[in-house]
Amino acid sequence: MARSSTTYPKKWRTKETTVIRVPEAIAEDLLIIAHRLDEAKAYTLKEEAVRMLLEVVPRRRVSYQADRPVNVSSVPQRSPFRYPGGKTWLIPYIRDWLGSKTAPVRLLEPFAGGGIVSLTAAFEGLAKQVVFSELDPNVAAVWRVVLNGQAEWLAQRIVSFDLTLDNVKEVLRQPAPELRELAFQTILRNRVQRSGILADGAGLIKTGEAQRGLKSRWYAETLARRIREINEQKGRMTFIDGDGFEVIREHKRDAEAAF
Repeated sequence: MARSSTTYPKKWRTKETTVIRVPEAIAEDLLIIAHRLDEAKAYTLKEEAVRMLLEVVPRRRVSYQADRPVNVSSVPQRSPFRYPGGKTWLIPYIRDWLGSKTAPVRLLEPFAGGGIVSLTAAFEGLAKQVVFSELDPNVAAVWRVVLNGQAEWLAQRIVSFDLTLDNVKEVLRQPAPELRELAFQTILRNRVQRSGILADGAGLIKTGEAQRGLKSRWYAETLARRIREINEQKGRMTFIDGDGFEVIREHKRDAEAAF
């Protein structure tokens, strides 16, 4: 569990610290140098050396503002999923991070879930190609259907579904006979179970927003629109039904990729 930095002894003597990313091969040597300089309590670099370094490595600082909570309602909602602990809050930081570098040829989201990072990158042109993966077979079914020619069927299935308690229970108790029915079942479960939890043991929404019960998170027309819009972006999106760690291992030496 993460703890406040105040629970640890002070590690540096000189001023504040800044987190930087460096090649792994030189990280240990740089830390040794940094600690030696810190023990000296004060040091400076000659102005000419600093100027030369900045000319060789031009940079734009990424402005992470961790003290300002992100209002997730300000982020375009593009995913058909609702997720507890989802990544929507991260989107402004992702935009800032990708904007600080040349747009990557490929952006990889190895543990996609609702896929909001991949969707944002595809819709906003933050990467030329988006590759995202998900191991959960139920969630993967949705992405496979949406991106492989069955998006309109799923959109129509959602719009035409009569959302009653009996109908919901009937759909959720049935084993899905085919991929696209599994995709619909997953969307339905995600929308009518408490907090969007997909586990079988999660109970159904009872009261919900504005006392609307099961219908408090079921926006059929909105879900259908999102699915159709995602389908329009399928030319730049590649979904992998599999282990995110394998995707990382496969692409880890890809100089044109960002993770």
